[in-house]
Amino acid sequence: MFCERCKKVIIPDGTHFCYQCSIERQQIPSIFKKPTVIENKIFPNLDLKYLKGNSLEFNYISDYYRKYHFGDININTQYNEFCESLEGLKNNISNDIQIFFSLLKNIFSSEEFIIITIPSHNPKNNNTGIKRLAKLLIEHNKNIIDGTDILIRIKEINKHGQNRTLSEQYNSMILNKDISLKNKIILLFDDIYTIGNTINAAKKLIEKENIKNIEKLTLAKTFYKNK
Repeated sequence: MFCERCKKVIIPDGTHFCYQCSIERQQIPSIFKKPTVIENKIFPNLDLKYLKGNSLEFNYISDYYRKYHFGDININTQYNEFCESLEGLKNNISNDIQIFFSLLKNIFSSEEFIIITIPSHNPKNNNTGIKRLAKLLIEHNKNIIDGTDILIRIKEINKHGQNRTLSEQYNSMILNKDISLKNKIILLFDDIYTIGNTINAAKKLIEKENIKNIEKLTLAKTFYKNK
């Protein structure tokens, strides 16, 4: 397994970066406020105070559980109002988009960065909920550069994340190079992290342009069974 940043140094399992790249990453200005406190006034019964995940790999707001387990007729007890609002955002419902805007609008620092949204599995759908949310964050935070049209889906792929391989994702997208990414901090932004193939394929595409400073933020991470 090689370092995700330099792609040259072999690193131990369970790590992401070699020692030198870890030091370099610590010197990159953070695009998130420290501590990254989420202003949660929407879901009082959920602990959403801080971003979850590994900041060196990716960050997310909360866990996502499907309403029904596969083949089950009973509602998943872990399914909650956050999951319902997330599905609403995926279905482009304006009220749910506003809910996530209220959660995220004040988590960013004053550091300039480009926000790049992951495109829909369907190339014809260019106005997704996650893209509309990114546009609201761009309007609210003047230090965020609009990169919502940088990743372009050129081939339709399976709708369900767990059924899409990394290579299928990678070969279904291209980069619009009208906006220069050179010397910029990139934030890859998506709604749900399932197994990571989608956002990691996007990261791989951007890394081809010799861009190293790439952060990842999703609204949720999928869990299929109660933790």
